Amino acid sequence: MRIQSLFVGGCRNESGYRLNSLSFLADKRILAIRDMPERRRLSVFSVQMMPDHYYKLIKRSFPVEGINNACAYVLFVLLILLVVNITVSGSQLLTPQQLKALQNHYGQAAVKRIEDWQAMIVANRDESERQKLEIVNQYFNRMEFISDMEHWGKKDYWATPVEFIATAAGDCEDFSIAKYFTLRELGIETEKLRLIYVKATSINQAHMVLGYYKNADAEPLILDNLDPEIQPASLRQDLIPSYSFNGNSLWQAKMLREGGIKVGKSANIGIWKMLMERMEIKH
Repeated sequence: MRIQSLFVGGCRNESGYRLNSLSFLADKRILAIRDMPERRRLSVFSVQMMPDHYYKLIKRSFPVEGINNACAYVLFVLLILLVVNITVSGSQLLTPQQLKALQNHYGQAAVKRIEDWQAMIVANRDESERQKLEIVNQYFNRMEFISDMEHWGKKDYWATPVEFIATAAGDCEDFSIAKYFTLRELGIETEKLRLIYVKATSINQAHMVLGYYKNADAEPLILDNLDPEIQPASLRQDLIPSYSFNGNSLWQAKMLREGGIKVGKSANIGIWKMLMERMEIKH
């Protein structure tokens, strides 16, 4: 990620944290205030508000109550004067230029859906992991199911989250992939998530779901577009697993509730590799 930022020297909140940079992400509406020595994001939130709300906005950026008034004033002035030119790589938050291209290709309704998605991500970064799972699962399960051949004119096409949201439709892979990357954007670690290929006996065909593993030995929770309820794998007897993968690794599995045997890297999956290249993500 490359972000144009502005150094702010000498300003500290009452807990003693030094504020070293102000950064804008995506379309100039998402503000991140970073504690650079610890590389720790203190808060990310929407700044779609009137200027007289900036002081409250700044105060919300800190883990403890209170901020030096002089420092707040400096930050306020810098917010007004800051000129931003960013490139986001490996993140699904879009720049104004990308949103414009999206509008030209898919229309204004698609842009509104993308903006709603970005707002959902920003609003829920501080929720518990379980709550994030519920929010993301419900958000994407509203989309329409449509086959790749009908949608894209191809037998098998894995859409990026942006393509899926822009068109508001996709197949099981698209649902699962969009959930995976959105949860990653919300801060859930790669190793807690796996895209799982299964045979769904209820529809008698190959299917993809997303698994969430609280830890390495945990039974996964299953996020599925066929079932609105997130359930432990042991309750999904209708799903027979084949293999699973995430951004790093590939596993073979005979039982959905077990982690399986690691057999390689996910980069060996050709269609996944092509998806990563289209999204310009490097693992």
